[in-house]
Amino acid sequence: MMSTLFEEVLKKIRPKATEVEKARQISDLLCSGILLEGFEPVVVGSRSRGTFISGSRDLDIFVYFPETMARNEFEAKSIQLGKRVLKKHNPTVHYAEHPYVKGNVEGLDVEIVPCYHMKDKIISAVDRSPLHDEYLKDKIAKKRDDVLLLKQFLRNNNLYGANTKTHGFSGVLCEVLVLHYGSFLNVITAAQGWKSKVIIDHEKTRDRYLKFENEPLVVIDPVDKERNMASAVSMQSLAKFVMMSQQFMKNQNIEFFFRKPEKIDLKKALAGRHITIVKFSYPTGVIEEIVWGQLERLSGYFAKQLEIQDFRVYRNFHYTDEQKNCWVVLETDTTKLSKFKKHRGPRVFDDEHVKNFIARNPNYWLENEVLFAWKKRDKQKIEDLISELLLTPTPSHLSGPVKKAKIITGNDVLKEKAVLEQYVIS
Repeated sequence: MMSTLFEEVLKKIRPKATEVEKARQISDLLCSGILLEGFEPVVVGSRSRGTFISGSRDLDIFVYFPETMARNEFEAKSIQLGKRVLKKHNPTVHYAEHPYVKGNVEGLDVEIVPCYHMKDKIISAVDRSPLHDEYLKDKIAKKRDDVLLLKQFLRNNNLYGANTKTHGFSGVLCEVLVLHYGSFLNVITAAQGWKSKVIIDHEKTRDRYLKFENEPLVVIDPVDKERNMASAVSMQSLAKFVMMSQQFMKNQNIEFFFRKPEKIDLKKALAGRHITIVKFSYPTGVIEEIVWGQLERLSGYFAKQLEIQDFRVYRNFHYTDEQKNCWVVLETDTTKLSKFKKHRGPRVFDDEHVKNFIARNPNYWLENEVLFAWKKRDKQKIEDLISELLLTPTPSHLSGPVKKAKIITGNDVLKEKAVLEQYVIS
């Protein structure tokens, strides 16, 4: 029996009858068009299984192609089909493992996705989605509310989504977790005791798990025993989920599902801290998933290079509004280093190297058996070093915008409210 708290949450997130009917009408219409083209469609995912949160806009329609069809023909025909079916709805081609066509139909983001019609084996990643639907549809029918609660819990804590932006939990993973543990509360109860390595194999399909030894959360895909369906979940996301589960079990309240907007005094929150922001334009025509991934690599690259040059990087962070701007935030111990740095030389017992070191560094000194000298830095200011980094090779889609990036330090960083609010609360 659901608690009063859970019922209160579910009243806000259960799909409304009007939403369900609208999606059914649109999917029926589009599927009829696909059938007229001579192909077999199937609605998959949360729409098919009734596990979507009210207000969700996604509608995924997969189209079966024969497994004997060549890859280039498969891709070309799927694009042609998607464009014809969505011709009145601004169709655009997007790329994952296969190209697919996306359009907006009465406010729903519809994707026409090709897949091979497989039963016993999987040729491409998208082939799993219809198999997931067949596996889960009946099993999860009586646990839809529990799935909705888990999804909302994760969304509220920025842990929902198996993408490079979130490194979190996918919708189908939520369903398998609820299926495995039996309810939302059971998932949370179990998660509060998870350690740094978790293995869940609901169908007990494997005997060994060494293949996944570098992944913190392993949930064996019930339709593909060779796949960890939780591979997108990072250690940080896993740890955050464990921590949020522990806190929820101590104090169950609605803010775990609907967090109140925080009023942040950025000036106070960042007082005495050294923040540097690299801001540049969002690359035109590049999908969000690619940009988030390349931003993550760029942020890590900047942090590593600053550490090499003796800046102590407390934290690096990346963000984009997915439309106009991208940011990399770097918090360091200082924004300006001393003019000289301590340079370690050889041990005194290494005669040849000692002679060379003394010749280059006449103002040396000895600490125990090791020689040291002062070495002048080429660059002291963090903005000068970053300016140089901006000219080096960067992730491909960001290379143009990055060369025109603006480096922001001091009190000027407070003007970048959009990114700093995300930085402070993340």
